[in-house]
Amino acid sequence: MQIQRVLILRVGLLLLLHYTSCIKSQLSPNFYANSCPNLLSIVSSTYQSLAARDNVVSPSTLRLGMHDCFIQGCDGSILISSTTRNAAEKDNMDNDLPQQAFDTIENIKRAVESSCPGAVSCADIVALASLEAVRFLGGPSLQIPLGRRDSQTSLAANVNGNIPRSNLGGDQLISLFASKGLDVSDLVALSGAHTIGFSKCRQFDFRLNGQDPFYDQQFVAQLKGQCPLRGSSNVVALDPSSPFGFDNSYYRDLQNNRGLLLTDQALFVHPQTKDLVNQFAASQTQFFQAFATSFVKMFSIGVLTGTNGEIRNVCNRFNAS
Repeated sequence: MQIQRVLILRVGLLLLLHYTSCIKSQLSPNFYANSCPNLLSIVSSTYQSLAARDNVVSPSTLRLGMHDCFIQGCDGSILISSTTRNAAEKDNMDNDLPQQAFDTIENIKRAVESSCPGAVSCADIVALASLEAVRFLGGPSLQIPLGRRDSQTSLAANVNGNIPRSNLGGDQLISLFASKGLDVSDLVALSGAHTIGFSKCRQFDFRLNGQDPFYDQQFVAQLKGQCPLRGSSNVVALDPSSPFGFDNSYYRDLQNNRGLLLTDQALFVHPQTKDLVNQFAASQTQFFQAFATSFVKMFSIGVLTGTNGEIRNVCNRFNAS
């Protein structure tokens, strides 16, 4: 029976990898060369204008992109607003994304629609905005293939079990990422996005009781000052040394037992991920290269192409509505 389960899991993974390979072949960096030739410049200029006015825009936009891909694929389903008949993904508590991220996508969509009406999907705008977020904060220059289409479903219930919660251990993280077709290297590289942004105290304050052997106690004392009450909505930088710079200091924090979330520090504790943490801590170039590869891989998860899905006119509602 155990052998049968292992075989089923292996076959499932092979099918997922084959599907991902087929999807990649349908996406192209030049997908909008004819239908929207100025797409990249429109997205870039609009994004930079928004991000320059609000430092929440970049980390929240990148987080939105990652969540979109993990729930049911990179299909823009996270953008849909709930109605009286449907509770959508964005309102599941596990998402808890700042409104600035959604506003950023809507603003870019309007700018694109004014030049290329009905041509560019919201899913591709999410991918391109995520790319711009990394670039804006000094991360690697990325290029991703385009041609995603937008989903026609968005259910809050689909979020459950698909977003890495802040209390997961190494084995759970590896398993979750594997279910998306991502390996251990992808897990460690993509977690490096925590070099920017913030977390609410309630996501980690259970670690402040002094019993966590993988928490630097001087760091704990500092955090208690920022999170005086249990369950607080106060925010703390994920990477205190450079919260608005996309660099490899996040991994050095892990080496010093200063990973804010349990999911962060777990990467330096688990034997399958620790060596990669050390490699990325020692070389920002190596981190950037790995992140670029994993970023493209992540934005190929569960993509709709061809005649599947739709090209939404407005990102927060389906065309049929």
